[in-house]
Amino acid sequence: MLAVFVVLGCVSFLAQGLCCRPKEYSTRAEQCCPMCSEGTIVQRDCTSHSGTRCSRCKNGTFMNHPNGLDKCFTCTSCDSGTSREDAQCEPCPSGFFSEHGVNCTDWTACSGTQATLREGSSITDVVCGDSSRKHYMLILSGSLLFVSLVALGIKVIKKM
Repeated sequence: MLAVFVVLGCVSFLAQGLCCRPKEYSTRAEQCCPMCSEGTIVQRDCTSHSGTRCSRCKNGTFMNHPNGLDKCFTCTSCDSGTSREDAQCEPCPSGFFSEHGVNCTDWTACSGTQATLREGSSITDVVCGDSSRKHYMLILSGSLLFVSLVALGIKVIKKM
């Protein structure tokens, strides 16, 4: 039963993009590659023959989380940070975000026919989209769940 929910979550996500595991990122070639660790960024995406090639952030830059990015964040000028952190960067409060940890910006307010497709965080903005797409995905997910439950019921009945 758990597998049904995992598959449905992935199916819903596939309509918006590639469905990668939590410690993977989606490449431009639409494949999933392992993320680079803190203090490093992607030098080259993974291939069928090799893993992701990561490189350390240079002096004056940092990366404070696992990622699939190709550029490190720039440290603030008043203090030299390490490759993993910038002493001046702080998380933004709720309702604000900053991709680089400085100059927090308000989350986008979805308006009109748009719905919130993904909530914002301290490093990402809210993602708005057509609310009819969200309804379509709910209908698709519900239909798949119903079909799975019927198939499971038939299998149980046949075993009796």
